[in-house]
Amino acid sequence: MSIVDFSFYAGMLNSENYSMIPSMVERGIAAFKAFTCEPYFSHDGVLVQSLSTVSEYGGHVTVHSENQGVLDEFKKDMEGEWDAPISHSLARPNLAEQLAIRQMVSIAEQTKGHLHVAHVTTSEGIVEIERGKLRGVMATTEVCPHHLVFQRDDMNRLGPKSKMNPPLRDKQDRSALWSALLRGTVDITVSDHAPCPVEKKEAGADDIREAWSGVDGVQMILRVLLSEGINKGRLSFTRLLNVASCNPAKIFGLYPRKVVLQIGADADFVILDQTKEEKIGSDMMFSKCGWTLYEGMSMKGVPLKTYVRGTLVFEEDRTTVKPGHGRFQSMSGMKPFED
Repeated sequence: MSIVDFSFYAGMLNSENYSMIPSMVERGIAAFKAFTCEPYFSHDGVLVQSLSTVSEYGGHVTVHSENQGVLDEFKKDMEGEWDAPISHSLARPNLAEQLAIRQMVSIAEQTKGHLHVAHVTTSEGIVEIERGKLRGVMATTEVCPHHLVFQRDDMNRLGPKSKMNPPLRDKQDRSALWSALLRGTVDITVSDHAPCPVEKKEAGADDIREAWSGVDGVQMILRVLLSEGINKGRLSFTRLLNVASCNPAKIFGLYPRKVVLQIGADADFVILDQTKEEKIGSDMMFSKCGWTLYEGMSMKGVPLKTYVRGTLVFEEDRTTVKPGHGRFQSMSGMKPFED
């Protein structure tokens, strides 16, 4: 039972279900998820057909882009070295993301479908997306807070909790993500929230392959953008509003019902203190996982109150409405995206 309004992805696309895209659109779900790698690998033909179909219905396909062939080969090279958490990142090189994104941009160009590249992490991937956009391809992308804060060299310190896909990258990639976010190549920020009990993370203490892949994130997006972005000069408030609010609503067909403060639109907004500083701890987290990758970090910029359709739903670290206040939002009126 949700407190805030919500919608859904439909996935994972495969040869048996991509024909259901039109019926999903009729139900208000126009965003579809696919993978170019395991465990939900979508064959090229499925990706071509899916992007062709969504081009007719005003939806989009979000693709987790890592080349499976590259992953297979690099995994072989890591045999006997899985005791160090950083091995997970080394086994999933930048090249895997670059090749997959290049292919997906080409497919989107041919099909005229809206490609949304999930959680870009590399400078090479950003270049491929930027080149596609310059050619007029309908390609948008996103970045996660953990890829903006942490880097590959943090993994052995953070341990198996830092395992996620795509993995943490190097310092240069992290800088490239901030730059792309500021100039508009990266369109939105997302959480890729994939929490789990700490036991499933600690299972990878001696072999990182055994750890659950994913981290908490939904509660940290705005804090990261304020603390690491606004307060460190990496981001403007205009860009923050675009990447955290306006652009997601446009890409997912919720604009102008959402994010616009005008008659006829929902009154959704957040009141924050840009100067307030807090130390992040697991006791602050609403997620059932009971831990956070950001444990012990001091962050400057704190959300104070959240309103959904004009109703106060969060204040002073507590929710103020009962579960069920949130409503399903149909993805209607999806149009060519312009930042």
